[in-house]
Amino acid sequence: MSEKNLIERMIEVGLGMAAYSEEKLSKFVQEITEHAEEKRKEIPEMKKELKKNVAAFQEEFAKRVQKEVRFALKKMHVASTEDIAFLQRRIKELEKKAGIKKAAK
Repeated sequence: MSEKNLIERMIEVGLGMAAYSEEKLSKFVQEITEHAEEKRKEIPEMKKELKKNVAAFQEEFAKRVQKEVRFALKKMHVASTEDIAFLQRRIKELEKKAGIKKAAK
């Protein structure tokens, strides 16, 4: 094979590789575009799921805070609303048994 033929053959191979690479690149870009479009369609559902998760987290956080506050108040011997309501009912029962009339406010 002559040098001229060798150079022509190398150019042909180079052009073939460039065409092959361009085809592969084009296919890759198409796949990326399709993938991006699929993900874009998922965004509303992802937002909905995120809002749901945030709401669940907030609810759980509020429950934990309430539990900790109740614990702290109990530790400080502060009566809860339930404790006060129970005591009020108990006082009324005892007043009834003793025949004591409640004083006017």
